[in-house]
Amino acid sequence: MLRQQKGHVVTMASTASFAAGSGMVDYCCSKVAALYLSDGIRAECLSRYPGGEAIRTTSVHPSWHATGIIPAERWKKLEKEMGVKPDPPVNVSRVVVEQVLKGKSGRLFVPKGKVWIASNRSWPLWLQDILKGDWKGNRKSGFKLGGKETVQ
Repeated sequence: MLRQQKGHVVTMASTASFAAGSGMVDYCCSKVAALYLSDGIRAECLSRYPGGEAIRTTSVHPSWHATGIIPAERWKKLEKEMGVKPDPPVNVSRVVVEQVLKGKSGRLFVPKGKVWIASNRSWPLWLQDILKGDWKGNRKSGFKLGGKETVQ
């Protein structure tokens, strides 16, 4: 790619690269690694290699899509418990092809409305816990709602 002064590295990450979910730690960690691989390749192309700025990088962050990684019967449970309805995988492939044809680097969220998830890492931990549904109010967590914040 460097010799030809063109190329596009597409890395399939996930919205899980921005929010560690209970029961999904191994998956989330692999997606953080994918995100950082993409960011690292971009940084190296831009700073270490003459002509590297011609190499495009895109990290893709799909939300829930019916790709086969989750069995069909599990989808029913996810929909009932969490309101999760999977998108078809073609929605992801479509935006990836469009991005490559544009010849631009980027970070894609599918659906686009999930872009907000990238900012959650800067939110207070207690808010992240509540919004992800991890904090149920029945354990010592280092904070109290409506009261004085404590660290345990």
